[in-house]
Amino acid sequence: MKYTITLKRHFIKGLVAFELPDEMYRENLARVLRACKEKNNDYVTVTVATPRKPRTLKENNKYWAMVQELAIFTGGDMDDVSRGIKCRAIARGYPYAIDPISKRPEPVSSADTDTAEMALLIETAYEVGADLHYIFREV
Repeated sequence: MKYTITLKRHFIKGLVAFELPDEMYRENLARVLRACKEKNNDYVTVTVATPRKPRTLKENNKYWAMVQELAIFTGGDMDDVSRGIKCRAIARGYPYAIDPISKRPEPVSSADTDTAEMALLIETAYEVGADLHYIFREV
């Protein structure tokens, strides 16, 4: 069981403590901690990372508008065009996981991207459009 949440860190008498989240998040966190207590003798795995700034609605809308334009221009499916852009963006640093069966890189969903990764997808979409001699409408 896994639950990802961003918490504020505090130092209290030489210990690291985290400020509890709003009420709506506490129930999910409590569920994971109960499972850890019951199944793992109260041990939990903690991963510390810098918080990610999730993609904005404006970025998301721009990306999908570009994907739609390319799909119409090429006669392809929007999901296939998006996947092609993401696969091409891997060479530029877009995150991926290795498929356990095919052993090929599988790009992460655009829903899980941060603002920098979404900007990378938009840049790659422009690049694909240029390769196809397509000029995007400005969104």
